[in-house]
Amino acid sequence: MHRSFQAVRDKITLKHIQFLIAAIIIVILVISVNPGAVYRSLLHVSPLFLLLAMAFYLANNLLMAYRLKRVLTFLGNKLRFRMTFSSHMAGMILSDVTPARSGYLYAAYDLNRKGIPLPRAMVSVTSTFVLDLIFKALVAALGILYFYSGLFPLDARLYLLLLAGIIAAGLLLYAFITRAPPGVRGPLERYRAFRLLFQYGDESRAIHRISPFILAISFLGWICRGVEWYFIASAVGIASFSLLDGLFLNPLLTLLSLIPVTPAGIGIQEAGIVGLFLLIHIDRAAATSFALLTRATEALIDAVGLGGFSGSRVEHRDLQGFYGSIDGDIDERSYHSDLYVQRYFQQRRTEAITKRLEVGRGDVFLDMGCGSGVQMAMFAGAGYALAIGIDLNRNALSYARKRGLPNAEYIVADAEHLPLKPGSVRKILCAEVIEHVNRPADLVQEMRRVLGKGGEVVLTTPNENSPWGLYEFAWDTFGRGRNYADTHLRFFSRREILGLFDAFPEKEVETLFFFSPFVALLNNRALVSAAERIDAFLERHNLGVLIIAHAVLP
Repeated sequence: MHRSFQAVRDKITLKHIQFLIAAIIIVILVISVNPGAVYRSLLHVSPLFLLLAMAFYLANNLLMAYRLKRVLTFLGNKLRFRMTFSSHMAGMILSDVTPARSGYLYAAYDLNRKGIPLPRAMVSVTSTFVLDLIFKALVAALGILYFYSGLFPLDARLYLLLLAGIIAAGLLLYAFITRAPPGVRGPLERYRAFRLLFQYGDESRAIHRISPFILAISFLGWICRGVEWYFIASAVGIASFSLLDGLFLNPLLTLLSLIPVTPAGIGIQEAGIVGLFLLIHIDRAAATSFALLTRATEALIDAVGLGGFSGSRVEHRDLQGFYGSIDGDIDERSYHSDLYVQRYFQQRRTEAITKRLEVGRGDVFLDMGCGSGVQMAMFAGAGYALAIGIDLNRNALSYARKRGLPNAEYIVADAEHLPLKPGSVRKILCAEVIEHVNRPADLVQEMRRVLGKGGEVVLTTPNENSPWGLYEFAWDTFGRGRNYADTHLRFFSRREILGLFDAFPEKEVETLFFFSPFVALLNNRALVSAAERIDAFLERHNLGVLIIAHAVLP
């Protein structure tokens, strides 16, 4: 019996629970009104307005995820937008069905699985939430005072006053944690719980320096949610519902959802919506249809976050295992691929590298993440004293060793912990490695440590401020080889790469590619040549998809 129960429990997923709760909500709402009226209302829903509503809800979530990513970056934790967005959406799914929307804290847990320290992830999630709450509380207060003051009876106003008091108490507690005077803080820090709270407050206070940016995103998100509600009302045919209603009722529902004793507060936002709509004299059947459509459209968008519950923690050993499973000749096959687009990208990139990194006679040359040894082979005739290839993939090193390059050694090693003496290397190549590591600053520091005076580094990595994501999606979907999206943990802008090379007095950053790899899909060299001329203009303005950094020690 116990084993049977265990088997059933293991098969129950969050998705099943969410659908069950949604089904219960629908049944309760429909039986509380005239089912026929709700049915007729839903039959005449406008698909166009519904799609517009979904687009604005998606835009709101993209803004929230972008805000979260910027906050993490500000705190020194770089993470790709697609990963941040996945964590945010996973939190949104749980926030829809948990008391006081507390399930959104799962976003912090999921960020932790992707390499962000849990305290830092928690601070990023909760501090932005608090600032967002302050903004929405002000908007809701304005709505009650100027638009709906005559609609609320005395008991409702007292209830809203109690709600405001609870929120104010929470904000005062947050203010105390972040701004406690030293005289009060000192004695309390003897207790571990208060010490942890004040550490949280210190990091939260740091985030306040970018509070204008956070509040600006809150403003844009507020507009998106208001427009979303307006379009859903238009889809249902509620002519009396204005854009102002959408802008001011949505924040009010958000505040109600933070109080667990309310229906909206225990995750049944539909009850809160119907209640608010009845106050502004909207028909119960139309209000119920609106509430059901809101749940349906938002659930469809939030479903993007379901992947956040199936992934595993990104551990260094997992990445080692992943790289170790890749075929040893994958880089060689890419360089000589029968797919023109792949061959073009790899060969032009290698040409750009060899043009910028001049390996000369007597140099000790290090290729960090050498793979199949394609780049090392390009320098074989340079007369170097020693070429060292390091990689986590034993298969690749075995293949590279079979090339028989002169004076070459191959080591299984981690790019963040090089088994080399300080100042022992003259030239370093690090091609598309830094985006795969959890601690990019450590990788650059290791380069600096092993590089001798007058040494040079060439590093390449995807440009965050470019269409690289489209390249990656197209290649992972239609191409051959490794799944880049699984191991590209973070992307960088030109400014961030320059910042990582602060210890190098002489440095420059360029970009490569834009249109030409896409045009190469057509297998027409003349068209590619034309695209390269366009690329040259865009590259001069640093709009290429691949960053090439060149740094020299004095």
